[in-house]
Amino acid sequence: VFISLLLLLLLLRAGTVATNDGYPYQSAVCAEHPMVAGAHYVVMTLLEKGALSARMGVVGQGFDAAGGGEASDSAEGWLLSIQFGTLFHANEFGNGSKWEGMPQKREIEQGDVVGLLLDLGQRTLSVYLNGARRGVMVAPGMKNEWGGAVASLAGPLWWAVDVSRGASVRIERKPAPGAVPSAEEVAAAVAWNEANYKR
Repeated sequence: VFISLLLLLLLLRAGTVATNDGYPYQSAVCAEHPMVAGAHYVVMTLLEKGALSARMGVVGQGFDAAGGGEASDSAEGWLLSIQFGTLFHANEFGNGSKWEGMPQKREIEQGDVVGLLLDLGQRTLSVYLNGARRGVMVAPGMKNEWGGAVASLAGPLWWAVDVSRGASVRIERKPAPGAVPSAEEVAAAVAWNEANYKR
């Protein structure tokens, strides 16, 4: 179950829905089943796009959803920006950090399904869009848009969403549609990131 003092969360047969009638973003965190090892997969369907849409990903235990902050602002938050297709992490200013295979700005539309595959063995977070793998968004060694290090994923982690005013996201745990990325795929993603964020 997702919890937040500020979000209306409706438990449906098809999953949990996080909605926001406030502004600009409110966060919800999956309080059950902390992820400490292994691979985990979730799909998040954008039911309503809202004013600024949503961000989807994972957050660590240091983030307090009830405190009113945004998971993507946390040093322990790694979220995909639905609006920009970029990684939002640790209160980065700007439009977030690019990664190889990321969706284009405003490519993700209402009704689209974002899949997130967390592999705590390799400490990676991969993104799927409507069932097709787009790439590795987070891996050890990656840099942010300012050339600083992106903190490595480490458990325990929870699924998290930042939802903008008028947006609605359905969250469901599902079997992963494919294997975790290979070591070669992870290395290629880190190399692309290094080539694009040299400072």
